[in-house]
Amino acid sequence: MVFHTNTLHVYSSAQQKKKASAQAKKLERDIETRLQDAQRQSEAIVARFEQDSLARYLDTLDAGLESAVDHIKVLRQTFDEFQTANLALVDSLEKHASHAGKRRRDQSKEDEQMHNGHAEDIAQAFGRFEKEILGTRKMLRKMNKAHHDTTKFSQHLLACVKP
Repeated sequence: MVFHTNTLHVYSSAQQKKKASAQAKKLERDIETRLQDAQRQSEAIVARFEQDSLARYLDTLDAGLESAVDHIKVLRQTFDEFQTANLALVDSLEKHASHAGKRRRDQSKEDEQMHNGHAEDIAQAFGRFEKEILGTRKMLRKMNKAHHDTTKFSQHLLACVKP
């Protein structure tokens, strides 16, 4: 009977070990499955975030490009004004040179005032042109900084996610 009890005990102990081993394997598979699910979820979150970041970046870039186009249009208009004022001054100088000997002293003063007016127009047009160029540079610097910040943040995020 003692032998029988020992055999039963050994049999029961072996069964418990098999059962515990099976439970451990099942638990290990369950943990592995949960880790894989968590990895897939985190990758999906990162992908969604990257898409959102990329969409925001592209929207920012698109707005910046629209702004750059507007600046270029203003630059073109300002340059055209500058060119018109410059042509008017050249025309005035040519007229003055061709009639210099024939004009009276009073007429020369009027011409000088007219030339000064054209020179002021040119200076103002050039000043506006220069201001628009500076505005365009500032806007391009902001776009470059936004691009750099977005790229840096995306790299940081990817570094956090990659094992």
